[in-house]
Amino acid sequence: MKKEINLSDAIGKTLEGFGFSITCGQAVLTFTDGTYSTLGITTGCEVGYEEIEESLLDLFDFGHDKLIALGIISQKDLDEKVKLRSK
Repeated sequence: MKKEINLSDAIGKTLEGFGFSITCGQAVLTFTDGTYSTLGITTGCEVGYEEIEESLLDLFDFGHDKLIALGIISQKDLDEKVKLRSK
């Protein structure tokens, strides 16, 4: 599994990939050094008051196929985490 870092620590890194999940309102940026950063959308009181902020990846709600395609986690590692979570 790639290592999650704060976006501020990604300055100077080379962007490798990008994915967005509507289900959890997160965007993931992957970098060529095996790291990634997650951005989340926080909704305000009214439409138009949404904010984008650093977030931690919601591994189980983001979309497994997208995470595997981005190289954030392998199918084997994901299967193990899902199995541990269901116990």
